[in-house]
Amino acid sequence: MPSKFKNPYAYGQAILLVILVLFLISSFFQGSIHSTASFAQVESAVLAAVDQNQYPKQDNLKIRRLFSLDPYLAKNIGLYRISNGMEGSEMVLVEYDPSQKDQIEQAMKDRQSLQKSIYEGYAPDQAELVDGAVIDFQDNYGLYYVGADPQKVDQAFRQAIKGN
Repeated sequence: MPSKFKNPYAYGQAILLVILVLFLISSFFQGSIHSTASFAQVESAVLAAVDQNQYPKQDNLKIRRLFSLDPYLAKNIGLYRISNGMEGSEMVLVEYDPSQKDQIEQAMKDRQSLQKSIYEGYAPDQAELVDGAVIDFQDNYGLYYVGADPQKVDQAFRQAIKGN
């Protein structure tokens, strides 16, 4: 069977080119979201997706105490949780400068790890909630959520930061 390619490597190069183009296209569509939405808009949309009795807003001292995080690192930050230490449900919504992303995201991961280790000893149902937490950090907004229906809350967060 005669080959359409004169160069025996041309077929392989064509396949590699197609793979590269597909990779670039998928990377373009799955990159971090940079939002221009206001914090108030995002906060309102996310809070509409949760039981607000379960997630009352806390002050900056609680952010510092519970997350070992200086709340002034962020442009805007909100901690939402009831004061009952027996409940693992909590949420942090944060708008930050992209240069602060890693530090703030690490604080959320550290909190999740600490909470999971605490609850594993006496409240396995709460440990399971914490284990299923959403930690979704985009270019300039982040969400840490522990509670019922994490996919619903994450979807509300993503739609809000996209401006939908």
